[in-house]
Amino acid sequence: MSDRCLVDTNILMYAHDRSTGVKHERAKALVDELWRDRSGVISTPGRGC
Repeated sequence: MSDRCLVDTNILMYAHDRSTGVKHERAKALVDELWRDRSGVISTPGRGC
């Protein structure tokens, strides 16, 4: 079984937005770790939404 972590879009926004201070630093570190480990996933809207 592989461990995966669903990444909420808010995390991606905080990781991108440098004006959010501590939230930016924490989100960026998390995204960097998930990218390195290849364990982060995001959901995409299904058809017909």
